[in-house]
Amino acid sequence: MQGIIVYNKVDAERNWWFIDEMTRIFGQHEIKITLKIEEELSFENLPDFVIYRARNHQNIERFERLGVKVFNNSKTNEIANDKFLTYTFAKNLGLEVMDTTDNLDDVSSFPVVMKSVDGHGGKEVFLINSKEEANPLSGKRYIYQKVCDELGVDLRVYVLGNEPKVAIKRTSNTDWRSNYSLGGHAEEVEIPEYVREIATIIASELKSDLIGIDFIRKNGKWILNEIEDPVGCRMVYHYSNYYIFEHFVSRIINVLGN
Repeated sequence: MQGIIVYNKVDAERNWWFIDEMTRIFGQHEIKITLKIEEELSFENLPDFVIYRARNHQNIERFERLGVKVFNNSKTNEIANDKFLTYTFAKNLGLEVMDTTDNLDDVSSFPVVMKSVDGHGGKEVFLINSKEEANPLSGKRYIYQKVCDELGVDLRVYVLGNEPKVAIKRTSNTDWRSNYSLGGHAEEVEIPEYVREIATIIASELKSDLIGIDFIRKNGKWILNEIEDPVGCRMVYHYSNYYIFEHFVSRIINVLGN
């Protein structure tokens, strides 16, 4: 059995650690996995499976049409990488989210958080106090979201299959964004039962394999903010005893064997 792991060129250079760990663990099961750069992707000589760590759901759809199993599937990738789709997805499931619009003219009170729909890692996220401050880039789509109750804090839950496994709380004393990649502090915490239920609903609906679900605070409780696919694994590796690589590989092998 052979698989490929797909990254775009920039992310591949930043994620050699993830690639090496996955390659090593699959090797222990006598399964070869090869890195493929998204910009050079070919749909000839198809692999047995794909671990897709980029953000183009159309490529995943093409693999799926050709009968190749992809981790994660195209639905998960599409929704997770469009923040407005995430918002509408959550609303359709009856989940609580911050008031959000994709039309600046609909914003009646400030401040709001302005996010590009396809940004990640805390990039292209702005706290604005007026329409004049918005200054959206040409060709970019944005959402405008009511500010949560506690800036600089969030909770990421790592979900394998339908099972929430680990929660990492991120906080920042220097930035209103809590992203670990921007210098936020991280620590493992217990997953509140109601958060576990929300995460399970989302993963079950998406039929995802490995995602991160980010929560922010509203009225003293955690509510959905974003879904991460691909989800970064540095925090869970550094701040918990859950060896996510081995568990992810085991899931992939089990799914392929069924």
